[in-house]
Amino acid sequence: MVSLINLEKIINSELSTKIKSSQIKHNQIYIVINSEDLLDVISFLKTNPETKFRQLIDITAVDYLETE
Repeated sequence: MVSLINLEKIINSELSTKIKSSQIKHNQIYIVINSEDLLDVISFLKTNPETKFRQLIDITAVDYLETE
């Protein structure tokens, strides 16, 4: 089993142009991406031999409205 720290390193190195930020909190990896990169990122996580994610549990979206 790959440790969370190593997993975060793999994700950041392989998806460096798509990951805006990442962190490990509460024994979970949190990554921030742009919405247009979602399919590329989840496809990588599922098919890469180093990651092989099998289940997507949660996607959270935030829309920062511009204020005048």
